[in-house]
Amino acid sequence: MGRGYLFWRTPEGRPYRKGDGRHTPTATLAKLGELASVESGKPSYRAPHFPQRYHLVLRSAATILDEDGKELNETDTWSIVINAVHSAIVESGGRKPIDPQRFAHFANAIAAEYFRQPVRDFICVTTLSIKDLPVESIDITDCVVQKLSSRREEFRFPKVSNDFTADERFRKHHESTQYLRVVIEAKGHTAYEAINKALDALNLLRGLWTLCERLGRWSMHFGLHPHEPIGIVHLGPIHTVHHPDGSPAIDNYWYEPDYVGDRPLFEPKKGWKEIEEFRSWALEQMKGLSYKQQLQELLAQFTNALGQSDPNTAFLQLWCILERITDTVGRRYDETIERTLWSYVDRASMKEQLEHLRLRRNLYVHAAESGSEMEQTVHVAKSFAEKHLLRLIRNDFDVASIGEYGKFLSLPTDVGTLKKQRERLDRAIRIWDKNESSE
Repeated sequence: MGRGYLFWRTPEGRPYRKGDGRHTPTATLAKLGELASVESGKPSYRAPHFPQRYHLVLRSAATILDEDGKELNETDTWSIVINAVHSAIVESGGRKPIDPQRFAHFANAIAAEYFRQPVRDFICVTTLSIKDLPVESIDITDCVVQKLSSRREEFRFPKVSNDFTADERFRKHHESTQYLRVVIEAKGHTAYEAINKALDALNLLRGLWTLCERLGRWSMHFGLHPHEPIGIVHLGPIHTVHHPDGSPAIDNYWYEPDYVGDRPLFEPKKGWKEIEEFRSWALEQMKGLSYKQQLQELLAQFTNALGQSDPNTAFLQLWCILERITDTVGRRYDETIERTLWSYVDRASMKEQLEHLRLRRNLYVHAAESGSEMEQTVHVAKSFAEKHLLRLIRNDFDVASIGEYGKFLSLPTDVGTLKKQRERLDRAIRIWDKNESSE
């Protein structure tokens, strides 16, 4: 059999790459097989044994990785997983536990067939909260972003558009928005893969713009007011995917569930020159990074966090970014704090600010208690995250992965201690060089 594409996630959400079967949801697979019968060559479940709760487990636990180790989009992943479930049930005849190895066999075979499909061209259409693009065309990752003067006839909505135009917020945006309409050219084995690539590219673009424009900046509001997102360029509420001729690629659309209305258009006070220079520099820097994909995901997560209208959500997402950067997901928060602090000179006051973040995180998660100054807390979290993101783009520590970056941050900060460690390492290298040369 060929290479494996199916992986199960660890509790931290990462694909588990060892072949020992750990993290496989064996009980869920067994239950799905036991509850199903086979009728007319297809699995069948009789009330009240609906499989949805078990499907939720598989949706969370399973992931499909492509040839480059990147996760496939959720829609196509689920299609592969559920078809593998059905194939395993039909093979066994039903009313028997699904064998995890047979399930993996079917999932890998279906995934291999998926990736053998030809890669096709698609176009995603959406809107951005800017007056105009800074340049005519922007190449980012494997996509191209350009403005669309209007949603012309050739880029018509899919038939299900009545679903979202029935919503007053979406209809108002569609009819009178000042947001800029943009098209993103993307490739994919399916329309689902293409639009996910397009939105990932757009989020990365927004992330780089946001990092540059908001780096080191802080805003304050006084009196009673709704929270205003810190982010600068926001996505419109509706995204559609089309064939190159403009016809809908599928009768479906994507929407932003947190959309509450249009935000003011972003126009740089000093023009786009500095922001675009930063964007070009950052993309060039990331080309040679072995952790480029993970860093791009963090930048997209950063801009999505700053775009949240709920400051509690924004803060929690920024805290998660700090956990990922410091490689402390699932570990004690003491480690998160110590590693975040590593490059700061004023460690005492910075540590107390990070302790404040930990306290706010615990009060909200464990007691549903939101502070009255959460907007300012978001700014504090942003100030820590953005500095580490910038270091990762520059690769200041010359590391090969974000995990290695996190381990670098666990080194002592005392120069004397570091020198002693270096002496020990140099001594160990000399010993093993001598041992190897004598063999």
